[in-house]
Amino acid sequence: MTTNNKEKSKLLEIELMEDSRYLPQSSEPNDNIFIFLYKITLVNKTSLPLKLVHMSFKATDANGKITDIQNKLQSDNVIVGPKDTYQNSTKIKLPTPIGSIITIYEFLYIQRQKTFKIETNPTTLSIPNILN
Repeated sequence: MTTNNKEKSKLLEIELMEDSRYLPQSSEPNDNIFIFLYKITLVNKTSLPLKLVHMSFKATDANGKITDIQNKLQSDNVIVGPKDTYQNSTKIKLPTPIGSIITIYEFLYIQRQKTFKIETNPTTLSIPNILN
């Protein structure tokens, strides 16, 4: 069984879509190990190519413990052209059946050689039927 929490946000003409799903086959609830698949889709709505320089996460469990996760990009040269899309999936491990995640992106406007960061709103991570 899966749950989906989708969030759409548009920041600096970049559209971000997030999707999370509980992975029961990878989890061990009796040992307090809950694995979630967190997928992001990014659409560059600008007229300039962007380079994704860095992506990291802050996962918070139900006890309030925050874990910083540095994501290894699929390539050291992630270029998202004008109107192009980029997707990335990451497995997130929590010790509780519910939590949240914030993603921090660092981009470079290639032609302007100017960097900027985007931080998303929290996205809920939860096992099915735990939230009403």
